[in-house]
Amino acid sequence: MCAKRVSFRRDDRGATVVEFALLLPVLAAFLVGVLQVGWALHCAASVRWALEDAGRRLLISPQTSDTETARHLQIAMASLGPRNNQVEILVSREPGAVQTVAIVTAVYQHAFDIPLLPRVTTPFRASITIPLRP
Repeated sequence: MCAKRVSFRRDDRGATVVEFALLLPVLAAFLVGVLQVGWALHCAASVRWALEDAGRRLLISPQTSDTETARHLQIAMASLGPRNNQVEILVSREPGAVQTVAIVTAVYQHAFDIPLLPRVTTPFRASITIPLRP
């Protein structure tokens, strides 16, 4: 009976499964984190693209109202989905010394939901300045 105990202590057939079970949550959290960062960068690029599109519309027709510009920006941002569509839009027209410019700013709040870690919300801010024709 004593010989059986000694052989059981030296038996390492299940060691790989135990090591895998210990590392699997860490690897899964890392993978989900990488995917979350990729999605956040995609959303930030989408915000920037929507701003540039709104800027082009203002450049072509400067008489477009601020509410129309903000509405167009919200429609362009709808592709981010209802969960991520928390965008603050500021459209301000400032008379400059030489010409009038429109400043369009969007602040996008992205929440990182990574398993085993607390939720982190990061703001992405983008702004463009458009020179307006008189």
